[in-house]
Amino acid sequence: MRAERVRQAAVRTVEADAADKIVVRNLEVVANTGMDAWGRPKPQRAFISVTLALAKSFDTAAKADSLDNTTVHYGKLSKEIRNKIQGHKRIMTREAISIIRTITDDTAPDLAATEFDIFYPKGSMFGDGAGYTESTASTGELILLSSVLYLRNLRIPCLIGVNENERRQKQPVVVNIAVENVSIDRVDQYPELETAVVDVSVAAILHSRVERPYTTSDGTINLKLTFVQAISDTSFETLESLSTTVVQELR
Repeated sequence: MRAERVRQAAVRTVEADAADKIVVRNLEVVANTGMDAWGRPKPQRAFISVTLALAKSFDTAAKADSLDNTTVHYGKLSKEIRNKIQGHKRIMTREAISIIRTITDDTAPDLAATEFDIFYPKGSMFGDGAGYTESTASTGELILLSSVLYLRNLRIPCLIGVNENERRQKQPVVVNIAVENVSIDRVDQYPELETAVVDVSVAAILHSRVERPYTTSDGTINLKLTFVQAISDTSFETLESLSTTVVQELR
């Protein structure tokens, strides 16, 4: 069956149409995976969420009031995920997702769609955390694939607004950003992404300062202080203009 990369919304449309879903949300583990806010490969607390959209309803399990092969024992699934992830040697986030996917493939019935998410609350310097979501869905003809790298609730002081009083003092702007279909080799580069987002200053200043604002001389991505400093230094009057500039510069 042919695979096609799509936006997350396309996968979630298939997921929404599924007969039944099994969800494990915010399973807390201490994982030797991902990066901390400084980009260091340190063991850290992580929250794992799994959504399994079943291809067929779990009617027989519901009628018998007993678990059978039409459903998933979410307690056993949670225990297996925690044991495998916490007991594993150093791995990248994408590898952790692959381990979780293998566990569900071994225990779940036919699935219409899946979604796996790992969130690191210490993965962000300026916000609530960073995470990665990987989703798949089957349409019968295609396998839809989606991957999203995201930063949650970055708080950046910013001079923004149209009123005179708003031009006198910076105020906190809360920023959420998601990068769709991120390449596998950049899944753990959320510290650099944060740098880039925070360093999005006025577009003219950025373009005159550097040609590629989030690439260093050795070719590696260096996005973190870039994003924060840029928004902090901005003098936009509207959030619409600020958000549009952020997206344009990250592209």
